[in-house]
Amino acid sequence: MGLSYPSKLASLPNAQLLWLDGAGNTIDLSAGYTFVVTVGRQGAASPAIIKTAGITGAPTSPNVTISWGASELAALSEGTWLLQVAATAGGLTRYLTTTLTIGSTGPDSTSASYSGDPSSSPVDEARALIGDTNMSVFNGSAFLTDAEIAYKIASVGSVGQAAGDLCEMIAAKLGMLTSGTKTVGSLTISRQYMDQRQHWLTMAKTCRRQYARLHPGKVAVNPSAMGTEFRAGMYDVFKYDPDEAAIWEVTPDLSDSGEDFESDSS
Repeated sequence: MGLSYPSKLASLPNAQLLWLDGAGNTIDLSAGYTFVVTVGRQGAASPAIIKTAGITGAPTSPNVTISWGASELAALSEGTWLLQVAATAGGLTRYLTTTLTIGSTGPDSTSASYSGDPSSSPVDEARALIGDTNMSVFNGSAFLTDAEIAYKIASVGSVGQAAGDLCEMIAAKLGMLTSGTKTVGSLTISRQYMDQRQHWLTMAKTCRRQYARLHPGKVAVNPSAMGTEFRAGMYDVFKYDPDEAAIWEVTPDLSDSGEDFESDSS
C-alpha cells in the first residue's frame, strides 16, 4: 500500500518508506546517496513536484524518510498520484515507485487493523486466512484496508469465498509498483514487486482450492422430475414373464437320438 494523506495542508507528517532489494532485504541507504523525489500522473509530460531536499536514508526500516515542507503538496489535486524516489550513489541509480493518495475516498478508507484473533471479526478472519496481518508493511499498514476486505466479503457472501479475490486485489496493487536499479551501460530491474505479485497470485489459487476442498460441490436431483421412465430391471437383458412362460418351455425332440422305440401294440 502506498502513502496516503487526508489533506494537502501544511504540517503533514513525514512519509516513511521501506525499500527492499530483489532478494527481499532492506537496502542500506544511510551513506553516500543523493535523493530526488518526483510526484506526477502516469503518462504526464512532466512531474507536478520535484523534490531534492528533506529526504534521508537509513540502514534499517524505514530506510527512506521524506519531510514535507509547508504546503509543499498544495499543487496536487485530490486523488492518487505516482511518487518515485531516485537514490544515486557511485554511478548507480535505484528507483522506487509507489502511490501517493491525497484526500479520503470513503469512511475508513485508509484504516487497516488486525487484533490477532481471527474469530473477532470477518475482516480479521480474512486477514489471518490470506496472511495480510503485518501492520508494519508499507508505511505502517497492510496491503488491504479494512473497508476493502469488508466490501469483498459482503459482495461474495463469505470469508472463504472472498479469500482468493482478496489475494488478487493485492497482486493488482503490486502490479502498479516498480523497483529497479540502473547502471551506466546496462540496466538491471529488481524483481521485488514482481516476486511479491506472483506470490499473491499463487496464494489466490491456494485459497480457492482450500475452499473447494472444504465445500465440495453437490449434485441436486429432483425425484419428481424422473416420473416413471426409470424402474428396476428396465435394462436387464433377460426377464421372466409368467404370462409368457410357455415360450420358454422346451419339449425334447428324441426323433434323431439314434435310438429305436417299439410301440406296444399289445
